[in-house]
Amino acid sequence: MSADQQNRRLAKRVTTRRMAHISAAETSHASYVEDISAGGASLHIADQDVAMFEVGEPVNVEVDEMTPVPGDIVRVDPPIVAVAFTDIDQQDQKRIVAEIMDRANKFGLEDPDATATDDD
Repeated sequence: MSADQQNRRLAKRVTTRRMAHISAAETSHASYVEDISAGGASLHIADQDVAMFEVGEPVNVEVDEMTPVPGDIVRVDPPIVAVAFTDIDQQDQKRIVAEIMDRANKFGLEDPDATATDDD
């Protein structure tokens, strides 16, 4: 594992259920974020009947109304894809973390289904 990969894994991951959009040259899908950090994100593709992305494929990820972030697919386990953000410097990482935390504070971090009780 490279130092860059180790740093990505050390980044604080935020578990959330935010709407997202993931796109590549030939395909684009609505999704939601399982978890996200300054180093990458795990996304659940909404339409499971379409061709998935390929490992190594460059993509752009846009969460809610955040600025799109470039990345590469690092894992495909339908309907989940994992993206490692690429071509981002420390300032961009800080911006991503700030936007994540802003969204987390604004909307909450919990999965809406996790707050339901058996009485619902």
